[in-house]
Amino acid sequence: MRKTKNILIKIQPSFIIGMLLIFAACASQPIVTKSPVSFATREFFDSSPFDGELVVIGVATESSDHNKRAIKEALNDASRKTALFFNLEGSFEQVENRGSGFLDYSRETKNLVKPESDADYVEKLKFDPEMDVFHDARYKVVFVRARYGDVNLSVNHKFSIPSDGKKPEWVETTPYIPGYYVGVGYANYHGLYKNTVIESYENAALAIIRTISSDVQGDESLSSNTGNRFFFRQDSNGTVSAAGVLESFCVLEIWRESGDFKGMWTLAVAKIPK
Repeated sequence: MRKTKNILIKIQPSFIIGMLLIFAACASQPIVTKSPVSFATREFFDSSPFDGELVVIGVATESSDHNKRAIKEALNDASRKTALFFNLEGSFEQVENRGSGFLDYSRETKNLVKPESDADYVEKLKFDPEMDVFHDARYKVVFVRARYGDVNLSVNHKFSIPSDGKKPEWVETTPYIPGYYVGVGYANYHGLYKNTVIESYENAALAIIRTISSDVQGDESLSSNTGNRFFFRQDSNGTVSAAGVLESFCVLEIWRESGDFKGMWTLAVAKIPK
């Protein structure tokens, strides 16, 4: 009878680590391409649609490893915003509490903005590592611009930087853009600047939802002129609730107030269904 030998293969830890790095490198990666111009200044960011493509700006907090991790996180944020472009579900609730005293007053706001789908769009995003990354050491934040496919999106809006440090006109007066609902969002600086940017973005979406839904009379009504469902309610206690779904939601401009650790403004639009 022939004896067989048991062969034990010892795998070195370095081999396992190397294989993990290879698999990590094969994870979702954007399409590396060339962008014609840099997209950011110190205070202004232009994210208007370009050549029919959707332009999204992702944001992340800077990390210690030469920002590679931050850029990856910013691209993930851009992927989420791409998902929000196709279907954005938003809800808003503002509750006012009044007591008997003169100063016995408080206001609580609850917001929720989420994509209808959790699809990952990183692999479909176009990205130029040289022209599409903006580092801001002052705020310890990284902005990344990415473009997505041919969405055949055309918005009649011209980006222009005001002179002498003035604020853009849309901060004071919401512009009219044919074929689109328009919303302006604001967020005051608090803690991480990344959160300030995201909050301003989401508040622009909620501004649109609140404007549309407030035109709907009654509770849990259907907006027949848009074909989308929007909900609005305001009770005698001062509680205001609104909810709705937006399509083709995208940001056109972002403006940061001048000075250290100031707020962020966002101009955004959503397509009016035909």
